[in-house]
Amino acid sequence: MKRLKSSILILVMLSPLASFGAELDGNNLIVACGAAVSGLDHLVDPDYKVTRAESWQMGYCDGLVHGVSQLLIADKRITLPENWNLGQFDRVVHKYLRDHPEELSDIDTALVIRALEKAFPVQPVNSKFDPNKPYESAPEKK
Repeated sequence: MKRLKSSILILVMLSPLASFGAELDGNNLIVACGAAVSGLDHLVDPDYKVTRAESWQMGYCDGLVHGVSQLLIADKRITLPENWNLGQFDRVVHKYLRDHPEELSDIDTALVIRALEKAFPVQPVNSKFDPNKPYESAPEKK
């Protein structure tokens, strides 16, 4: 049921993009996330100017990446490092797209999921349970 809700939410989030005729694939996402990363790199530069198109691209990347990341966090499909930030997600996705040009024709949402799951894999829970060790009962009370 969670997957169905997540899928519906993603489709609703992306439906405005489809009305603009944008291809929802990695070719557009790499450009958009490139603009977002560039914007992050120039946050403290008062002379940095952003065009209207770059602003839209930044919003597209940020919205998609941050929306998908929240779903992955809620579904416990990624494990975050202690000092993470949302801008790091944009950088991770942009690097993944640059490193995997053969996947740029894939749908953008799938690419974001792959990038984040690869960068932040689920870590096993620390447990003393060893499936190869025989079960030991609790010591008897005296």
